[in-house]
Amino acid sequence: MRVTIVHVIGPLLLMCPPIHAASAKAEAETYSVRMHIYDGDELIGQPELTAREGQAFTMEAVQPSGKGYTVAATLTRSTSTMVAIKARVEILSPSARRSISPEMSLTLGTAASFTRSSEGAAPIRVIFEVGTEQSSSARR
Repeated sequence: MRVTIVHVIGPLLLMCPPIHAASAKAEAETYSVRMHIYDGDELIGQPELTAREGQAFTMEAVQPSGKGYTVAATLTRSTSTMVAIKARVEILSPSARRSISPEMSLTLGTAASFTRSSEGAAPIRVIFEVGTEQSSSARR
């Protein structure tokens, strides 16, 4: 905060903050999010969406066969070049529902992968790529 000093009658000083110093909350950053969701070796989804920092997003895609996925996640900026992802991904099938809950940090503009294997079931793998809206606009 900047302080303005105003001289008033001799040595008496009045200190007051400038009018524009009123705290205004910065608008949340907007990110482009791309995912590749695998059930074993089968790519079952490639969602792309726009998300705001700190605001949870959810999405679901289910095929007529009953196979599909749901995603719930939140993004938080951790440094000027890094973003933290906290997610829950469920793989849906007619006979079962399996989930993973990855928490990871990644450099903006790069991809990060999370895989979970369990005995007797195909592994679940999710690849996240996060960029700022400006960087994704430049790619198009």
